[in-house]
Order: sequence, then structure tokens, then C-alpha cells
Amino acid sequence: MQQPGFKDELWALCQQYFNRRSNIRHYLGIARSALDTVVNNNEITVKKLFYVLRPLLAAKWCMEKNSIAPMSIYPLMSLMPENLQQLTVELIDRKSTAPEGYMVKMDVELKQYIDRELESCSQALDEMPKVFFDIEPLDIFFRKIIKYQ
Repeated sequence: MQQPGFKDELWALCQQYFNRRSNIRHYLGIARSALDTVVNNNEITVKKLFYVLRPLLAAKWCMEKNSIAPMSIYPLMSLMPENLQQLTVELIDRKSTAPEGYMVKMDVELKQYIDRELESCSQALDEMPKVFFDIEPLDIFFRKIIKYQ
């Protein structure tokens, strides 16, 4: 059950606490972990490939747009070169019909793009200052919600 207005009010409050540095670090960690599953000269399950691509593009989104990344991969793909967007759409189609452990050999250009963007985002991350927030508005929101429950 959801209280009317709760989600919208919480989402508006969360916007004040977006931490680009933390988001990028989180997304890069997911992408790197998934990339560790590459075997036999750039083969990876198609599912794990998307565990590389979506977080990597989300990190790039946070870095370039300084905002929370969309959950869907489709808007994130706008950050990729057009030819890799097309390749990604084909991989999405393949993933939708493939068995769970279906392996693909990563396209050379896609692999180079992934490596380049991981490096670029990592370097940008190293240069970002830590951000600290005033937590009082969160405490106020929490107390208000608890009080009216």
C-alpha cells in the first residue's frame, strides 16, 4: 500500500542528494565485476554483457549529465556512437530469445568502447571531490512520515 504523495515527495527530496561521485563509483564497480566474467578471448554471456553495458552507460550519464541515470538502457544508448547503438539493439533482440547462458563474442569495436569508457569514467571519478550533504531535511521527512503513519 502506498500513501498518496509519498513517492513524489521522496523522489523530489532525493534529487537534492544526488552524489555523482558515489553513483559513478557504484556503476563502475558493477560493470567491472561483470567484465571479469569474460572468457576465451572476449566471450561473455549476453546477460553479463548487459551487466557491463548498462552500468557503464549509467556511469557515463551521471558524469556527463550530472543527474540520476535512467533505469532503461534505451535512453542511455544515446551516449554511444550510432553504430554501437545498432549493435546493442541487435544484442537486446538476441538476448530476448537466447537461453540463459548464451555466450557471445564481444565485437572488437564494442570491447574497445567499453575499455575506453571505463578508463575515461575512472579518471573523471578520481578528480571529483567528495560531496557532503545536510541531512536535516531527510530527518524532517522521516519524522513527518512516521508521525502520520
